[in-house]
Amino acid sequence: MKTRIILSLFLALVFAPIISYATMYEVPDDSMLTVSVGDNAPLTTPALQKAHADGKAIVLMFGSPNNDIASEKTWMSINQIAPKFARDAAAFTIDYRGEDFGRPSAEAAELARQYGVIGAPWVFVIDKTGVVTHVYIGKAGTKELDAELSRITGRN
Repeated sequence: MKTRIILSLFLALVFAPIISYATMYEVPDDSMLTVSVGDNAPLTTPALQKAHADGKAIVLMFGSPNNDIASEKTWMSINQIAPKFARDAAAFTIDYRGEDFGRPSAEAAELARQYGVIGAPWVFVIDKTGVVTHVYIGKAGTKELDAELSRITGRN
């Protein structure tokens, strides 16, 4: 009986932080993903349609830079490289859960549903023809984003 109690406590101490971490930091889950590399991206909002009509590549991040660290760091990475690609690419963040844990806009919630995102952050890189060239699940760094945008825009 003592052994079972000790084993149960040990397992709880080992696995509870892992479960809590995944829940707390919203580890993205690609099981519902509906848009993958090679697919035509749903460009259903006016801002995305305008960027596409202007012939720009698109960096589309789903997340809450004001509410979670991974989204904040990813958005900071996007903003670091944005000036380099300003002529050729547009960047957008979609807070599909709502700013400050409030209710998201209907447009943001619908776009998240179309892409099938769960958790945050997600980054979709879309070329100027509207095709998804890369999907980052979780934090995306400056070097990775810079390399992908350089590849699809031809800028170095």
